[in-house]
Amino acid sequence: MSDKALDVPELLINALPPHVDIDELFDQFNESVEAEIALIIEQRDAGHPVIPDVTYSQLSTSGISAELAQNIRRCGCVIVRDVYDESQVQHWNTDIDQYLNANDYYETLHSEIAAGNAARADHVHMLDIYWSKAQTEIRQSVQLKTVLHQLNGLWKISESGSGVFDPNGSYTYADRVRIRQPFDSKHGLSPHVDSCSMESWFSAETISNAYGTLLNGQWQNFNAFDASRVIADRKPHPDSCSVFRTYQGWMALTPQGEDCGSLQLVPSSRCVAWMFLSMLKDAIEGDSLVSPLPSEAYMLHPSRHEMLSRGLCSLPQLKPGDTVWWHPDAVHAVEQYNRTDLPSSVVYLGSAPRCERNRQYMQQQFDSFSKGESPPDYPGLHVEANYSGRSSIEDLSPIGAEQMGLKP
Repeated sequence: MSDKALDVPELLINALPPHVDIDELFDQFNESVEAEIALIIEQRDAGHPVIPDVTYSQLSTSGISAELAQNIRRCGCVIVRDVYDESQVQHWNTDIDQYLNANDYYETLHSEIAAGNAARADHVHMLDIYWSKAQTEIRQSVQLKTVLHQLNGLWKISESGSGVFDPNGSYTYADRVRIRQPFDSKHGLSPHVDSCSMESWFSAETISNAYGTLLNGQWQNFNAFDASRVIADRKPHPDSCSVFRTYQGWMALTPQGEDCGSLQLVPSSRCVAWMFLSMLKDAIEGDSLVSPLPSEAYMLHPSRHEMLSRGLCSLPQLKPGDTVWWHPDAVHAVEQYNRTDLPSSVVYLGSAPRCERNRQYMQQQFDSFSKGESPPDYPGLHVEANYSGRSSIEDLSPIGAEQMGLKP
């Protein structure tokens, strides 16, 4: 275990105010979260919807209703349907295929794997492309800008502290394309949270900001959407993800849902808070811990986190052009099998609102974009550096240029 992780138990123990009884605090919070998970399981098993759902038309014309806002904050996730026309998505899907074929993507991939390139062998379903014209068009679309504006408005923004960000504007966060082949059984992911979910665990200051209400015994007031708990002015740790994301998400290129080898979610925004208190309690009791690392996804422990994992829910059926978004604190997984005879393909789309931390990243990312290299947060494979047909600055619309950090 790295020294970076060994600090965590001591930091957790020192964070607890002396007047707080950790056993009583955890028991109360655990009872509430356990009841929430039990209700999720009951609704899921009865065939009822468990993930909030809205159409793009509703979102763009009427905004987010108070009831929907409450549901999204509680569940930490939402499906936005019909963001793009299926015909447009088919065109993008074809463009991506042509981009890959024109540049011998798969031939080169298999040659490098045969030559012993472990970095590329590990994730053949996660395509190391970021700058295809289709991806650029999706990221700079009016539709995506509208969706992110509405969803970022659900966060509670304070006027002071490191959590300040502008919910009215977003930067482009370049990510990859995932294609799982028909009947693929190798590329599922067990329940986990991404590294950004626990980035507050690595200093006393950030623990206090993120979990002050919990540590003071006011667990009923914990709000995963309170921006005062995030670090938006700097990276919280040298190995942290460089970008602050309000949501992680993707757009479906092909049909998605149960048995498509697709996303699963625990629709609760309190998962990481529960994990925090659970680890704090274990640390105080001297139990051995599997501490998170700031640079890695944290895989849930089969017994320690079994209660959360039982709440995993598959997506309902989604069409090409539908999107799904989840809060960084939402536990998620990927089904082990694509049981269909179709590729299961999505374009990843992160939400990186305007803030100092993201502005600094955009400067580095634009340099990567100009050279066709992998973005700073991703393995430096630079597959596209000599690709023909990749995006250039001439392909950026006014929206795209602004979101890439260029002055309008």
